[in-house]
Amino acid sequence: MFSPKGRASPASSVFSGHRSSSDPLVRSRFAQPYPNIYHHEHLFIAKVNEIVVTGAAGFIGSHVADELERRGHRVIRSDIRPLSGPNDGCKLADLTHFDDLVELTHGASAVCHIGGIGDVYHATRDPVLAMNVNAGGTANLLEAAKRNSVARFVFASTWEVYGQPRYEPMDELHPCLPRHPYSVSKFAGDLLTQAYGEQGSPTTVVLRLGTTYGPRMRPTGVIPSFVIRALSGQPIEVQGTGSQFRQFTHVTDVATAFVVAVEATSPAGVYNIAAPERTSIRELAEMVTRRTPARAVLVRRPRANDAPPGAISSKRAETNLGWRPKVPFARGLEELIDTYVETARRRVVDSPGVISAMPLTSRSRKSGAPGRHP
Repeated sequence: MFSPKGRASPASSVFSGHRSSSDPLVRSRFAQPYPNIYHHEHLFIAKVNEIVVTGAAGFIGSHVADELERRGHRVIRSDIRPLSGPNDGCKLADLTHFDDLVELTHGASAVCHIGGIGDVYHATRDPVLAMNVNAGGTANLLEAAKRNSVARFVFASTWEVYGQPRYEPMDELHPCLPRHPYSVSKFAGDLLTQAYGEQGSPTTVVLRLGTTYGPRMRPTGVIPSFVIRALSGQPIEVQGTGSQFRQFTHVTDVATAFVVAVEATSPAGVYNIAAPERTSIRELAEMVTRRTPARAVLVRRPRANDAPPGAISSKRAETNLGWRPKVPFARGLEELIDTYVETARRRVVDSPGVISAMPLTSRSRKSGAPGRHP
């Protein structure tokens, strides 16, 4: 799995240990229509000393690191690029460099693995890189954690691994049939994490995240693209009929899920993490137009490779982890719009000679910094 120099092998050899169809692991993972999701019999230890968070310079990773620190944990933030804020406790590491990860996880008691290729468009442009990082990089990190006797490992997977729904709402026993380079690469990391967990070292948790939104999210997401166009006075473009829906889950609720997964005394396993509210893309566009000076909503042809809509059940996380989302989508969206308005306002103040095309008001209320959520 790893080259002699400690670097991850190319994507073609990440799974070089070929298994025949008679192998029990192959039969249980791929042949059965409803594979069993494992659960360890032993319990987690609630006390955690040092936690590594990969992808800490990114959207979800930065919020997870913030929430862990707020709860009193010592956090080692890691990414392939420097953090934009204070760099205390930050370690640069490349997921494809095994030696980096052995050093990173030395002395850690837990890992929250959020780093990787998280942009669907990036994965489409370079599927080999997506597989190398999301699958090979996860294998590297798991092996490094095992060698350093890390107690638990929490992996950020995605609801998109399920593919076309066979039934709804989709629970953790729903078959996984991803079709996009991004979701395929994430499912590979998902399965690797489960495989290591079945060996008992480290204890692992897979969190299959719903569509996450909130401050610091990348501008290519559907919500930022709608809001930015609306605040710029441009029409919002809805792909297809707009009837496709998502269960938008606020990033603070997702961060809480990682914390409870680290601290939980319930069995390890696979958990869906998604807010129950279902919002169609057409409804999202209408919500944005009610809060901004947006023009008419346009309907365009469907976008290729979009994940098929499907309702997701997070009942297992509610029962075993005690996790429940707290941020209603309407409130989270309103605060996110206010964040964009405030950012535009600061740019005008910092560069008074530049005329901005972005209106500086939203219709819902006076703009301001977003509120903090528990």
